[in-house]
Amino acid sequence: MARPKSDPNVSPAKERIRTAFWDILSRKGYDAVTIKRLSRDADINHKTIYYYYENVDSMAEEFFSRDVEESGMDRFLYLLLNVSPLPAEEEQRLLETPASRVWLYARGDSPYLMSIITEHLEEFWLFSVGLAPGLLDGQDKFELDCAFRALTAALGEAMEKKDPGLVSRMMSRELGQGIKATLAAVSGGRRSF
Repeated sequence: MARPKSDPNVSPAKERIRTAFWDILSRKGYDAVTIKRLSRDADINHKTIYYYYENVDSMAEEFFSRDVEESGMDRFLYLLLNVSPLPAEEEQRLLETPASRVWLYARGDSPYLMSIITEHLEEFWLFSVGLAPGLLDGQDKFELDCAFRALTAALGEAMEKKDPGLVSRMMSRELGQGIKATLAAVSGGRRSF
């Protein structure tokens, strides 16, 4: 397929696709993000979308990774697992774009989007404690999956209430302490939480 033509007076197609994606996701939810709707909202031909992306799911993964980097979401994850309560300036920053975009994945309207953020949380944590996923036994993998699904659900709820501090406050209470104890047990003492 030939590369789409560019017009210096119009924003690049990929940026328009990305903007349309976030707009539709925030207003209508993931089920409403379709190639047809993206094409209409971004004012581009659907073939241009397929030139850049295989499908909506591949788009969602790319945009999530990009926004995690831009938003410093990894810093939030570190704070979430290590500090309680979350400093007020960090809470406010997480309500702003692009960090708030990442939260759209956790809000619960799409199991696929929730799996993207859950996997990212788990990968980030495994990397931070120096564990390779292949070294985990079945029970450890199960417990990590449960812990990070719970964190994802909590992130979504906190986003809905516009209070990211809910999660860090939860982590200082009994439920959060249980999650931290699970993470400590799986890490084999490589890192204390």
